[in-house]
Amino acid sequence: MPQTRGASRDRIIDSTLALIAERGWQRTRLADIAQAAGLNLAQLHRHFESKDEILLAHMARIDDAMLKGRAATGESPRQRLEDVLMHRFKAMGPYRAAHRALRRGLIADPVAGLKTLLHLRHALRWALEAAGIESGGRTGRLRLKGLGVIYLATLCVWFNDDSDDLAGTRAELDKHLRRAERLARWLPQRQPEDGQAGPAPSAP
Repeated sequence: MPQTRGASRDRIIDSTLALIAERGWQRTRLADIAQAAGLNLAQLHRHFESKDEILLAHMARIDDAMLKGRAATGESPRQRLEDVLMHRFKAMGPYRAAHRALRRGLIADPVAGLKTLLHLRHALRWALEAAGIESGGRTGRLRLKGLGVIYLATLCVWFNDDSDDLAGTRAELDKHLRRAERLARWLPQRQPEDGQAGPAPSAP
């Protein structure tokens, strides 16, 4: 029985990540991916037109896992955001070796690297929304920039955190989010929001 389109895409993505972990980003070719996934190039092309597309599809799967595991509504905004991002790090766990290789490989591929960073910005906006934190307007843009710095700093710890509960990653994330929360208390209570004054929402 032929596999569904979704199952074929998942097999391609998983095969690509396995090859990246083994060979690195630049040495992973589309022909190798097709062979590893049990497809020919024409079949691979029906699903993806480039390695960049496969990588972004992988990130989209991580986004889905992050959003499906969103935090309970009774916690503080900081706690909710921490839980949402920890769901993301846990979903990335099976692909840690590939992400380590990507960290090196994308430096030499600025186009793919830029696409990845743009997608990450999009994903972090959704993380704010999943935590019940406003991501729009001027304040939302500032939050998004700050969260990007926090995420990348925590990612450096995650790369080497092999513990089952990711305790080191959570501790690093919690440290940065608490610092951002304290900093937000020094901000004015009212800030212009795209030309209009209004109360500043609580920070992550």
